[in-house]
Amino acid sequence: MHHMEVDMPDPHHEKLRWKPLLLEAFFVVLGVVLALAANEWREQHNQQQHAVVALESIRSELAENKQAIEAALTYHYHLMDTLGSLVQQAASAEVSPFSYPDGRLFSQGYTAPATLLSTAWDAANATDAVTNMDYDEVLLLSRIYEEQRRYEQQTQVSGQLIYEKLFKEGHAGIRRNYANLHSLISAFWYSECELLASYQEVQGQLEGENEAKTQDLPEGCQYVLRR
Repeated sequence: MHHMEVDMPDPHHEKLRWKPLLLEAFFVVLGVVLALAANEWREQHNQQQHAVVALESIRSELAENKQAIEAALTYHYHLMDTLGSLVQQAASAEVSPFSYPDGRLFSQGYTAPATLLSTAWDAANATDAVTNMDYDEVLLLSRIYEEQRRYEQQTQVSGQLIYEKLFKEGHAGIRRNYANLHSLISAFWYSECELLASYQEVQGQLEGENEAKTQDLPEGCQYVLRR
C-alpha cells in the first residue's frame, strides 16, 4: 500500500498572508479616525468663529443702544431741569400754581425714550453662538439685556399713562399737571443713567478693563449713582 502524503499548512506562511490584510485594515480605521477628528476640529473652529462674529455684532448693537440712551438722557434732563424749576417756583409762590409750561418745550414729545435693539443678542441665542462664548461674558451680556427689557417695560407703561391722560384732558391737561410729569421724566432719566453706567461697564469688561469709566457719565448721573 502506498501512503498518501498530506501537506500540512505552514503557520509561518499563514502569518505572512494575514499581515497585509491587518495593515490595510489598520490604515482604513486610521483614515476614518483622522477624518472624524478633522471634521470635529473644523466644526469646533466654525462654531468658535461664529461666536466671535456674534460677540462683535452684540458689541456693535450695545454701542448703538448706548448712543440712543445718551440722546434720550440729554432730552429728558433738559425737561426735568426746566419742569423742576417750575415746581420749585410754584412751591415758593414765585409763579402761579395754575400756570404750565409752553408746549414748545416738548419738541420730541412729553417723553422720548430710546428704542433699544436686541437683534444680535437674540440671534446669538437662537443659533447657540452663546454656548461657545466665555461664561462671564454671557452672564454680563444677559444682565445688560435684562436691564434693557426693564427699560422697555417702563416705556410701555409710561406711554400708556400719557396716552390715557392725553385722551381725557388733552395737551393742556398734561402740561398743567407738570409736577407729575416731572416725576415721570425723572424716573426715565434715572433709568437711563443706570443703563448708561451699565453699558460703560460692559464695554470696559469686554475690553479687559476692571473698572467702569464712571467719570465719563454726565455729572448728574455721577451724583445720583454714587448715593
